[in-house]
Amino acid sequence: MSGSSTNGTGVQGSTTGTGAAGVLGVDTSSGGGAGVQASSTHGTGVIGTSGHGTGVSGTSAHGTGVHAASSGGTALAVTGKVTFSRSGTATIAGGSKSVTVSLGGVTPSSLVFATLQRPMAGIVVAAAQPGTGSFTITLTANTAASLPVAWFIIG
Repeated sequence: MSGSSTNGTGVQGSTTGTGAAGVLGVDTSSGGGAGVQASSTHGTGVIGTSGHGTGVSGTSAHGTGVHAASSGGTALAVTGKVTFSRSGTATIAGGSKSVTVSLGGVTPSSLVFATLQRPMAGIVVAAAQPGTGSFTITLTANTAASLPVAWFIIG
């Protein structure tokens, strides 16, 4: 299929079928190509919108699901809330100074960031140390009461 236009839509597809695609592109080449490609000289290459679902989704069984890159600008700009599957909170029990969180995929080279969710006099995060399948958040002193700590992992 091919389409072109000098002042309107070049190719348009639509469907009313549940789970179907209005436009579908598939690449089965052995060298790697693109199922769908879009570009723009001065505008947006690809736009995805949805009234109630996901505007744009990317998945990969063995590679990168979505890649954002820019040689001279911002690679990824987000407006609104974000959700990360490798973030959360852990609670350090009163009288303790550390907590270990189990999480698959954590390695000793993962970057773990941790921050207290409320102040406690004289106590700060001393370390957030990754291990294999877990990480440990350690404070500078034992807590007087339970203390929530937010964490975020890269890698």
